Amino acid sequence: MKLSAPIIITPRLLPGLKIDQTFLSITAERGRWRVYIDAPDFEHTDADMRPPAMRCAHSKHPIQEALAALCSFLGACGESYRYKISFPDSEPENLSLYPPHVAEWAYMHADELTMCELELEESEEELVTDEN
Repeated sequence: MKLSAPIIITPRLLPGLKIDQTFLSITAERGRWRVYIDAPDFEHTDADMRPPAMRCAHSKHPIQEALAALCSFLGACGESYRYKISFPDSEPENLSLYPPHVAEWAYMHADELTMCELELEESEEELVTDEN
């Protein structure tokens, strides 16, 4: 497998992304993606992310799509966290996607998550190939 930036091999020896000092890693596991978030002050793992549906015949590699989806989910959770700060009596829809400390991290890194998501989705080339 060949990876191109921004996708890297993380310290878990899995494909992923580095955002600030945090590594986001993924691996396929029984029809789902296992996600690892390794930040300087916390670790989080989740095995409940389903593979994104292939959008078209020109679809990107499943790992590239999964990382884009992960950035999107984290971004939505971070946006809900921001909304909850502004409107404390509200119950934003995506706030429960991740635990509160992950939601806060996503809020603090919203711009980086958006940039990675766009780079993964709008790349003219596949950033993950099965060639050596």
